[in-house]
Amino acid sequence: MIFYLLFPQSLDSNLGEVRKLTASIPSIATINPWLIMMTMAIQGVLIAVPINSVVSLGEELGWRAYLLPKLMERFAGAEHANTSAEDPAQGGRPGMTGARRMALLVGLIHGVWHWPLFFLSTKLDSTSAFPFPLVYLIFTCSMSVLLSWVTLHSGSVWPAAIGHGAVNATSALAGYLLKGPAMPMLGPAPTGLIGGLGYLLLALVLLFSRTEFTRRISRQGETASQSLVSR
Repeated sequence: MIFYLLFPQSLDSNLGEVRKLTASIPSIATINPWLIMMTMAIQGVLIAVPINSVVSLGEELGWRAYLLPKLMERFAGAEHANTSAEDPAQGGRPGMTGARRMALLVGLIHGVWHWPLFFLSTKLDSTSAFPFPLVYLIFTCSMSVLLSWVTLHSGSVWPAAIGHGAVNATSALAGYLLKGPAMPMLGPAPTGLIGGLGYLLLALVLLFSRTEFTRRISRQGETASQSLVSR
């Protein structure tokens, strides 16, 4: 809701978008739109999130269960070389460790993987056709940090699938509060710079923590990808 705090003129307290959805159903059109909005939110959490979690599992098996540990294993030598530099006892400054870099790399790959979808199916005006896919990378990298963190700390891909599914299931809700055209670059969808600001800030906290990613690396061996998939 940060978007609506910064752009209060974009908030439609009459929920015109919800009214449009129910206009063709007389028995529902007379119900308070805020009650309908609340019902949609509850249904999203209780029904859409579980369904989307199962659907998102297919992606997460590839991104976080397979690609992330494989990249960590591939760059394990670089990670080991950076360990002494990150040890506070040695006076080093905290840097971007291998796990954190790989989480960002997976997010970058994830975002670019979706670019053809935007170019083929999304109607963007001439001023946002190119910048928006770049902004989308900020969102996917932020989410990758969060989903990689829960994957590494739980030892299972399911928390990432649930988190991914929850974002997919609830991301459209903010749009029902919108008055006027959406601003893809900014929001209110979480793929915008302001709409996704909460994810970005939390990701930055994890990225620059001294131990949040490194404490799990020592437990990741050559069978890391198999263990994440099997749980």
